[in-house]
Amino acid sequence: MVKSGSKVNGAKGADLHLPCRLLIDDFRFPNHQYRAVCRSRSPADLVHKVGIVEEEADESLFWLETIVETGLMPANRVQELLQEANELTAIFVASRKTAKGK
Repeated sequence: MVKSGSKVNGAKGADLHLPCRLLIDDFRFPNHQYRAVCRSRSPADLVHKVGIVEEEADESLFWLETIVETGLMPANRVQELLQEANELTAIFVASRKTAKGK
């Protein structure tokens, strides 16, 4: 975590606090929800829970993009995270579509 008052790419730590906090929360939430997916009680429950994971993964991607677009961090600092968030979102979209098709 960036200390308040320190600068990252011209932004003070306090400016980074909210987006970083939300991003950390978003990264934890899909993991928690994925565990729930593994315990689905029916095909409809599975589709619903995978949809929630998909939404949360996409929100994580949104916050990463927002951090870059607002200049809080340069793209090269979060490139690997952006790629992983895109890949995970695509996996969850495909998983939901597959589960819904059954």
